Amino acid sequence: MSKQSLFMMIAGICSILALVTGVMGFIMITQDKIVAGLIFLLGLAQIFVFSGLFTFMKARALAKEDTADL
Repeated sequence: MSKQSLFMMIAGICSILALVTGVMGFIMITQDKIVAGLIFLLGLAQIFVFSGLFTFMKARALAKEDTADL
């Protein structure tokens, strides 16, 4: 497995986890668990979003390096 495919897989997993934690945060807020919901939305979801973006940019940079070598 190449580094590029590994980074793309991690970016996909982080995107799915960001979506799940975002939905859980909204569900908690609607069930009057506001503090826990905000922690999910402003903490966990943002961590997964930024880590997914970072790994996607890293995979794109690796793809550019691979095409430059050809």
